[in-house]
Amino acid sequence: MNSLKNFFGFFFGFKGRIGRLHYALFLLVLAVSYLFASMILELMNIGRVLYNNPTTRYTEYLVYLSAIFALLIVLKYSLIIRRIHDFNEKATGNKLFQAILWADILSLFNLSITYEMKHFVNLAMTVISISCLIILAFKKGDIKEGAVVD
Repeated sequence: MNSLKNFFGFFFGFKGRIGRLHYALFLLVLAVSYLFASMILELMNIGRVLYNNPTTRYTEYLVYLSAIFALLIVLKYSLIIRRIHDFNEKATGNKLFQAILWADILSLFNLSITYEMKHFVNLAMTVISISCLIILAFKKGDIKEGAVVD
């Protein structure tokens, strides 16, 4: 039970620090997870359309979509916050964290609006978010790499 708690605390915890190498590796894992989740959800949507059963399949699709979205958001912000802790800062006081947070919020609000430039705005918000994530990967922390932190 303790090893399971440590596993979930490592991936989904918001306390502690994470170095540049682990952050970069987990960013790759996060990107592959997003890609895999998108493929699964798209295949589910294609299956829903092919079987033409809009009632049960659509509710299952929304449940899976919400669960995967929530899991990936918690993983993403867990990594970001622990990386910012390596700079001896709070996440709410960091400009990169605020840029990522606002880009995600604006992307969500943009989904409910219908107009011609919607995809370009989402693309711009995605580029801003990815740029901030990459900057966090290369920015040096306050403590030397490989140092033991209590």
